[in-house]
Amino acid sequence: PRTCVHISEIEDVELLKISLDLWKFLVLDVQKGMATPSALSMGRFFPMGQKRQDVRYEFYKKLLMELESVLVRRMVRPEEVLITQDENGEIVKVEMKDTVNLMIYESMQKTLHTLTMLDPIARET
Repeated sequence: PRTCVHISEIEDVELLKISLDLWKFLVLDVQKGMATPSALSMGRFFPMGQKRQDVRYEFYKKLLMELESVLVRRMVRPEEVLITQDENGEIVKVEMKDTVNLMIYESMQKTLHTLTMLDPIARET
């Protein structure tokens, strides 16, 4: 599994898209397996901040933390903005939408969001 994280670091757009699909599937699958805390579990019997224990999450925890840092380093911008001067001499903002980068951005954003939801307390540090 650690090799897959290293593959995500390679500067190739196609490899990144494929590895993002893999990570998104894994992270969502781990999230589904975790018990969702109820309002009762947040009361006095189970104080807030208590970590949820899940065997699969504990197994992948170190890998997922490494993945999170790789995704943050590789995060792409959703759109590029160019500031140009038009024929009248006025400064205008031109947004260049790159559909591939936009797709990668949305996939990374969803994966990072789900990673954060798996263990929000660990992400605060």
